Amino acid sequence: MNKVNNLLSIAIPVYNFGAFLPRCLESILDESFEHNVEVLIFDGCSTDDTQLLVRTYQQKYPNLKYVKALTKGGIDFDMAKSVELVSSKYCWLFSGDDIARPQSILKILSTIEEWKPDLILCRHNECDFDLKFIKDWPVLNIEEDRVFQLDLENDMSDYLSLALTSEAFFSFMGGLIVKRETWFREPLNPDLDGSCWAHIGRLWSLTNYPFRLYYMHEVALDRRGGNDSFSGDGMLARLTIQISGLLNTIESVFEKNSNVVQNLKRVIRVEVYPDWVNAVKANLTYINAPQQHHDDLQILLDKIEIPKILK
Repeated sequence: MNKVNNLLSIAIPVYNFGAFLPRCLESILDESFEHNVEVLIFDGCSTDDTQLLVRTYQQKYPNLKYVKALTKGGIDFDMAKSVELVSSKYCWLFSGDDIARPQSILKILSTIEEWKPDLILCRHNECDFDLKFIKDWPVLNIEEDRVFQLDLENDMSDYLSLALTSEAFFSFMGGLIVKRETWFREPLNPDLDGSCWAHIGRLWSLTNYPFRLYYMHEVALDRRGGNDSFSGDGMLARLTIQISGLLNTIESVFEKNSNVVQNLKRVIRVEVYPDWVNAVKANLTYINAPQQHHDDLQILLDKIEIPKILK
């Protein structure tokens, strides 16, 4: 392998993802090696065979690095540490159970070289647990690449009006390629550590500085469905992360009545109502949950201002 490409690294924070990592790595390593792109596995103190598995790939791919945390820090810490540990100007944060689309690394490298953005936001295909295609997933209501200068009011307003899902608010790690120099302007907010969304608060805080976002409409990866690591505490808890977690994170940066918060509420409503909300209601009934859980669900719906007539 030639000298490591100083433009892009791919950082994959994982915890007990040994069962999924092979397909992930096999989708990335050949193209990354071809373009001299560093790939880092940051292991958040897994107890499975992740370390042994990575070693087998390192025998063939010298661009593959591995670092294991001494203690479990959680996804917010692991993401922040991953960006810190790579050596390039940009870092693609990637999930260890997803797979990259062919030529996506080349497209990202070309975008970096031409535009030098602070953040590249890309799209993915939504797949089932076996990574069979279900549908593509919207982010913005446009079908072309576009640059937004998010520190400028008009561009920010245009961007927010085009948002279709919470991924426009940076909720999906795998869709983010960050400029490290920009990323380090703001530290990890300790108040958001453990929220699952600390990176969102960090990125939106960066819009207080000159901040150029490049929206890449081309699909860059396939996301595995049915493997949500945030769902372990049940459906209501997962919905709480999606609603309260996202809102609290954005409201840590912007006023509660800001255009950013109002548009976030709009896209969350579309994402969760009616299907997700109805599924949670049915689950609470099925498990004979106490009335307090039903009340908590109602409180969540009030936060995103679902009209009373819809409840």
